[in-house]
Amino acid sequence: MKTLRNCITAAICLCLIAIAPVFASCAQQPANNGGTGNVVAVENGFVFVASQDVMEITATTTLEQYMQAMQTNGGITYTAESGMIVSVNGFSPSQQNEYWFIYTSLDDYSNAEWGTYEYEGATLGSATLGFGLLPCVEGETYALILSTY
Repeated sequence: MKTLRNCITAAICLCLIAIAPVFASCAQQPANNGGTGNVVAVENGFVFVASQDVMEITATTTLEQYMQAMQTNGGITYTAESGMIVSVNGFSPSQQNEYWFIYTSLDDYSNAEWGTYEYEGATLGSATLGFGLLPCVEGETYALILSTY
């Protein structure tokens, strides 16, 4: 009887350990506010300004989380593999050495020496981090541009 009780206790503990990350990830996800993100099509890509209309943007929100919310809400579609964006709104690289580049107005996370993109009179610098790590800041501009490297 004692062995059965120990087995049941162990099984319950294992179940709690298995589902704990689910509850933790739910607690860490900012609220999705339902907005689509007002994505603007430009030559070779797409531009948007981060907005609380899409999701609750916090100090730890990444561009990937923001894009996931836009995709959930129907504002953009994208696919990523190994941390790299490989398709946006159905457009994928069509030639060798063609990739999706991220440009941003975030001065602390962009490098003009790596490349720039002009949008509505502003110069966006090439992002220094991938979209999974790049901070998403309300009011900042992000451009996803299909370019050759």
